[in-house]
Amino acid sequence: MIKNRPSKIFIISLVIWFAVFIQMIYYIVSRLVGWHVNLNFIEVCQSLLKLLGLSSIDFFLEALVLYAILLSF
Repeated sequence: MIKNRPSKIFIISLVIWFAVFIQMIYYIVSRLVGWHVNLNFIEVCQSLLKLLGLSSIDFFLEALVLYAILLSF
């Protein structure tokens, strides 16, 4: 039972990583092409930052997403 726990945790973390990575790629492609993004986690974070009055952080969020994608390759 204890032997399987690390492999389950590893698989769950890979699934979460893959979901976030797909969201980041979808966000970058949609920004480059000009699509309207529906239900994207990054877009929700941007909307929340704008709602809180932190719209200047928008550039840093985009830079962070680009940096994470480039770093993964």
